Amino acid sequence: MLRIRVPATSANFGPGFDVLGVALSLFNELEVEKATGVFDFEWEDGSTFGDEENLVLTTMANVFDLFNYKVPGYKIRSKSCAIPVSRGLGSSAASIVAGIYAANYLMGGKMTKEEISALATKFEGHPDNVVSCIEGGMVISAVGENGEILSSQVKIAPGLKLFVMVPDYKLSTRMARSVLPDTYSRADMVYNVSHAALLVTSLCRGEFSKLRVALGDRIHQPYRLRLIPGAEAVFEICRRAGSLGEFISGAGPTLIALVPEEDTNFAERIRPLLDEQVLEWKTYELEICHSGVSLEVM
Repeated sequence: MLRIRVPATSANFGPGFDVLGVALSLFNELEVEKATGVFDFEWEDGSTFGDEENLVLTTMANVFDLFNYKVPGYKIRSKSCAIPVSRGLGSSAASIVAGIYAANYLMGGKMTKEEISALATKFEGHPDNVVSCIEGGMVISAVGENGEILSSQVKIAPGLKLFVMVPDYKLSTRMARSVLPDTYSRADMVYNVSHAALLVTSLCRGEFSKLRVALGDRIHQPYRLRLIPGAEAVFEICRRAGSLGEFISGAGPTLIALVPEEDTNFAERIRPLLDEQVLEWKTYELEICHSGVSLEVM
């Protein structure tokens, strides 16, 4: 039996559109057991997704087709499904990564970690979520000329936590991408490259006073903020409460504020103000998950 634990992820991180991703301390967990003549997927956590909606099963089927492998059977138990769906926290990436690792286990471990990353990127369509889910920490991802996935972990200095605000509102990645322009000006591209570079060095060196400027973005957030009712007001609430910077998580609608680790009552200060907003907001104080996907043979 194999226990698979996959973390939530936040992609883009301000100016790092389709490039930066970070793994968070919020997890989905499932157990995979080899079997013969049995094809069973059990939700022990109270989830109610049908087989056609189950991205883990869909991913497994795609892997088996790719390798022309006829699986004799399996028993899978979803132990925990804590990552909110369609909220910009990498729920699809987590399911894809879990599905590939589950299929790989059932096939006898045919794929290397690098091959799994490449396949997950192919299934997801972009590397930022899936690679950070696999590797852990913050990861810069790029696709080479031949389609190979190149990634590098960013060692973030201690002293930060992520205050994650999840609204009672779903936003599909397809919808969030549909509002983006087809082309950008040279000035906007230079702006984002410079700010992404400043962001990475500021995080590495612990120069957190630069984060508010470094998180500036002209590629996706100005367009996606319009899809999230009250987002600008929530950002302003966080700023006034002392956050170091804010951004949309992935395609949204989840918002994240970077907060000094020693600020122990940030949530208490902004909770009453969040309750006054249009949407209802569920909040988490999360840390960066440095380990990525976790595999335990039982």
